Amino acid sequence: MLEKPCPGPFISDHCIVSCPLNISKPKPTKKLVSFRKSKSIDIEAFKADLRTSTLVTGSPADLEDLVSLYHTTLQTTLNNFAPVITKVITVCSSVSWFNNDVMLAKQNKLSAERKWLESGTHSDLLDYKAKRNIVNSKMKIAKTEYYQNVIEINSSDQRKLFAASKKLLNLKQEPAFTDHLFPDCQKLANDIGT
Repeated sequence: MLEKPCPGPFISDHCIVSCPLNISKPKPTKKLVSFRKSKSIDIEAFKADLRTSTLVTGSPADLEDLVSLYHTTLQTTLNNFAPVITKVITVCSSVSWFNNDVMLAKQNKLSAERKWLESGTHSDLLDYKAKRNIVNSKMKIAKTEYYQNVIEINSSDQRKLFAASKKLLNLKQEPAFTDHLFPDCQKLANDIGT
């Protein structure tokens, strides 16, 4: 908690208690991916390189040698034209509230941003800012609708409602009495009993 909780209005015999919380966001997971830019290959040059290779000019008679030569020739030629690129990417977990409407708005925003970065004009900047605001608005609406739906669905079952709220707040179940707080279990038991 960042500040002391403060009581709010009473709803029947219940009182709303509000306070700002310091909720930690989970760290994103990283993943190593390898890929080739196969669309950048000059097809005619690739074909010409294969035609002059030993695979075409002097193929071995033995099947195992032919398969090995086929593999090494294609791999070497492919590495020359589109080398393997390895990158570490951040794996984004898909959020439940993300829908097609938000996705299309984000795509429009990204294309407007690219257009503005290329041209640098003030009108493109204004267009980008307007589309950015639309994305933020659509995301807020989608989140609100999704979480309202979760609460409505689970309102009759307190266990599911609390589980959903823990998931929304990203709370982890931690034992109340941990070893670093109470290293002596015997003393803890005696203190509770007295």
